[in-house]
Parts: sequence; structure tokens; C-alpha cells
Amino acid sequence: SDGAIREVVYRRAVRTGDRSIAIARRADETITNQDSIMVTGSLTGWGPFDVQVNGMQAEVTGNTFTGGPITLAEGENIITAAAQDTTGHTASIQVPIIKDTTPPVPGSINPQDGYMTAAGTMLVTGTIADLHQAYVQVNGKTATITGNTFSLTHPLTTDGLHTITITAFDAAGNSARDHVFTVIKDTTPPENFEIAIDPDFWTNNTRPILTFETTDDLTGISHYELSIAGSAPITITSPHTLPPQPD
Repeated sequence: SDGAIREVVYRRAVRTGDRSIAIARRADETITNQDSIMVTGSLTGWGPFDVQVNGMQAEVTGNTFTGGPITLAEGENIITAAAQDTTGHTASIQVPIIKDTTPPVPGSINPQDGYMTAAGTMLVTGTIADLHQAYVQVNGKTATITGNTFSLTHPLTTDGLHTITITAFDAAGNSARDHVFTVIKDTTPPENFEIAIDPDFWTNNTRPILTFETTDDLTGISHYELSIAGSAPITITSPHTLPPQPD
């Protein structure tokens, strides 16, 4: 254990006339993923002082004390600090500290790996499970969290492959393993192409055959569609035999 200090705000005082003793600890968090903590504080009263933290003798220097390291169990831990001055006045306080070593669990991420779009932005959504969730980042930008769902509109400024990295953090400092996927932005149409018709001149064959092929550098060809004389498009593959055509 590195005995990292996790601070908590608490204050209690016992006062008789102009004499008082107080234990004060000001801190910015009550949740940690550390195995142990050091507890420090300040006192007022008639020193010298005797201070114990969770039954362990603390080191007192002037009007400050340091106790620990205090070993933490997973879940809620109660830290008790008690002080006494030379006049017999005492003060004590109990402070809850939560140890959480379980990282957040992301799930149901959308879009999926390999997603293709021509849009300039993409909505990234997903769920996150954690008792003390803090925030989710998508490529370093903080997502909006509502309940256990997060969302962020991510810009896609250029054509090509984009790597998306999602990282979730909780209030204790645990982070989930990065969820990484790729998407492709493609605003460029396939290459122009020609259609070969067999037979390609006057004929009594009412069912000519169409042969065609083209390429697309980014996303490839999804499918081909055919419309004749304004009819509804149909999906076809090459070669394609036309239905009987009128004279």
C-alpha cells in the first residue's frame, strides 16, 4: 500500500467556557481505490494532545496529527478519530470512506465496429454500469450521462477510417478497459462505369444481357440498382438478364 491520503470534511468540537478542542479534516473525496489511507487533521485546545485513529496511536505535532495507514476493506469503512487535551476535554468523529476497486463496465456500444456513413457527425451511445460512476470519454471528450446511458455527437471531418476510443471512469479512480472500434466516412461515389449489352445492336432477342463492374476505394460496392423507363429500382448483379422487352 502506498498510504495515499483521501480527504474528508468533518468537524466536531467540545467547548467549555473559552476552552475547546476540535478535530477537523478537510478533503475532496470520500471514495478511493487505495488499499489504505493516512488520516490527518488539526486540533484546538489545551495541548499536548492524545489522538487515536481507529484505535491506533496517531502522531501529534503541535496542533496537527497524522494517523495510519488505515487498511480499507472493499465497500464502506468507518474511520474514527478521537482526541483528548490535558484538561480532559475530548472530541471524536466518525467518517465513512468507501473503497471501490471495481472498474466500470461498458455495454451496448453504438455504432458497431465497421460502421460506414457519409454524414459529418456520428452519435456514439452506450450503457455504463458502476456503483460510483463518474464520467465517460469518447476520443478524449466527455460524454453526457443520463442514468446509466451515455451519448456524444462525434465529428467526422474527413473521409476515411476513424478510430473511436471509449473510456469510462468512476469516482474512485478506476477505469474500464478501452472500447475501441473503427468507422468509415465516405462521401465519394463509386467510379463511373459503362454497361456492356449483349446483343448491343438491332436484334430479335427480347432479353439482352447486361454486364457491368466498378470500384470504390473506401467502402467498396454495396450493390447495384437498375431502373428502366422510370420504374422502381431493383437490386441486380452482373451479369443480369433483362426481362422481356417490348419492340
